[in-house]
Amino acid sequence: MLMEKEVKHFLMIIVIVILLGVFVFNYFSIGFFKSAEYFLNECAVDSDCVISETRCCPCSSSGKDVCVSLEEGEMYAEELKDCSKNLLCAEVFSCVVESCGCVNGRCVG
Repeated sequence: MLMEKEVKHFLMIIVIVILLGVFVFNYFSIGFFKSAEYFLNECAVDSDCVISETRCCPCSSSGKDVCVSLEEGEMYAEELKDCSKNLLCAEVFSCVVESCGCVNGRCVG
């Protein structure tokens, strides 16, 4: 009887871990849930979009640039004001956004 309870608990934990894994995979990989960024990234013309740094390190030093709306670009700039001037960045070139424009109402780079 005690073994049956332990097995049931173990199976419940396994099911919960699997469901959590599926949720995390969908959220981060497929974009199952739309983030706030998705709704901020709207535009009407190319000039509504800018290339913005998203991390304290620039993309020429392991950071990441994205093509976003002006409003979201301002949000990133505000967040990056708190970056330390003494931050060490890896010298890894990771710039992939070469252009930035409005396509079908979305900023695309």
